[in-house]
Amino acid sequence: MDNSYLKIDAILKSTFRITFTAYPLWILNFMLIIAFVPALALAGVLGGVSAVMAFESPTAFTPSWQRALRDLPFYVWLIIGAVAWIALVITTAISWILQASSMHGTSIAADKGSVSFKEALSLGKQRVMSLLTLSVIFGMIIGGLSLSPPLIALFFRGSLGVGFESFLQTALAPINFVLGIVLLLAMMSIALEDLKPGAAFKRGFSVFKTGWWAFIFVIATSGIVGGGVALVAAVLIGIPVFVGILIMIASPPIGIIVIVVGLIIVGVIVLVLMILTAVFTIVLYTLTYKEASRITS
Repeated sequence: MDNSYLKIDAILKSTFRITFTAYPLWILNFMLIIAFVPALALAGVLGGVSAVMAFESPTAFTPSWQRALRDLPFYVWLIIGAVAWIALVITTAISWILQASSMHGTSIAADKGSVSFKEALSLGKQRVMSLLTLSVIFGMIIGGLSLSPPLIALFFRGSLGVGFESFLQTALAPINFVLGIVLLLAMMSIALEDLKPGAAFKRGFSVFKTGWWAFIFVIATSGIVGGGVALVAAVLIGIPVFVGILIMIASPPIGIIVIVVGLIIVGVIVLVLMILTAVFTIVLYTLTYKEASRITS
């Protein structure tokens, strides 16, 4: 098939239309963000503690809480790591169902012009079982890859542990990226074509071969949009902090109130931007796959 049939301009036009009209997709992606909070919090604790352990032996100026952390035996961190790993596996399973529902809903909206929350969630038994099978297997793998660097850093402690952590994070970054793309293609094959896991990987590869240039465009576009939103969020967060600090020079209590209220308002705006970015990205990927699948032999 001639790849010219895959028209990016039409895909982008439909992406904007569905993003700003299919509100059930916003609800699903808000649920997706909430689902990740517990697992990311635990993973963040491990990462933060491993960074604290980068300092050499405690001195007279070392805070008591840092001394207490350093005195904890490694098996305690191993238990925390295991809990975080289980949480990541469960979160992965939930997130796959929510993402697949968003993809399924996007497909319905593309075909019918609109979609309801109930329609988006109506994946069917085979889709759900296929998604759970893959999400549990690869959730364990991805969770292990994500948590192993900070755990290794906590095991070795000091500069040696930090060195190992940095090396592993650098080495695993391309592996995680490629694995993420492969799993995304398989997920779309399941969500949009109701395929079983084995067939989903084969179909995803075939569809990618047909529209590889379009998928590269989508990856680049998603990265640019995500980076732009992150930059805007950083600027927005900085505004109330900067203004509040200036006001604190004259009136500290009012300055603190300005910072707190400002951060709450900005937090809501940033959350909306995060959901908007997530919906736009998943709709763009889904429509690209849907169109490439249509012209794949």
